[in-house]
Amino acid sequence: GSETNGYVVGGISTTPISDSNVINNALNNLNNTLAKYPRGFFSEIKNGGIPLTVILINNYSNNSITGVTDSNYSFANISIAVSHPFEESFFHESYHYIERYIFKKGGNFSSWDSLNPEGFVYNQNISNMNSYANTFSESAPFVNTYAQTAATEDRASTFEYMMALNKASCLNQNTTVWRKASMISGMIDAVFTSVNPSTIEYWERHL
Repeated sequence: GSETNGYVVGGISTTPISDSNVINNALNNLNNTLAKYPRGFFSEIKNGGIPLTVILINNYSNNSITGVTDSNYSFANISIAVSHPFEESFFHESYHYIERYIFKKGGNFSSWDSLNPEGFVYNQNISNMNSYANTFSESAPFVNTYAQTAATEDRASTFEYMMALNKASCLNQNTTVWRKASMISGMIDAVFTSVNPSTIEYWERHL
């Protein structure tokens, strides 16, 4: 509502939600989505020095944008455009928040690039043929073309697929995307005390 009037992120302006029914629906969606993460998960990041504010807006001035995470090692704002499907946007943006905490705690993905095709360079070799969303090939090394723009977006996009209701075949065991998802899952297990490695968390259902 009016609390988001004038919110600008990365030079992108936003339009607030004015309809009380849309606001109520957005808050219900947020509540239901947060319930899919382990109890205490976001509190752990907050207590680790990165408190989170979720900003629900109607849309960005660039309508192709569905969500934005604005963060550093002392704060995080996740804004979500409710004019787009809610869960997918939140899953993706929440991973950027999760990874910020992973890095703050000393975690790294130094071997990540070894999972990509030989010679691949992010934001230079983008190809629909390497995208599961375009080919539906389980051997595709990326879930979509956006994942090919940066390693951080690759992981956030992969996490989005890990959290999806239905399993995509690119997450079948021993595929490239499965290896990426397993690395993400293992890193979260290693860093978070609120995550029990012996428990199958929501993002591990498809693994």
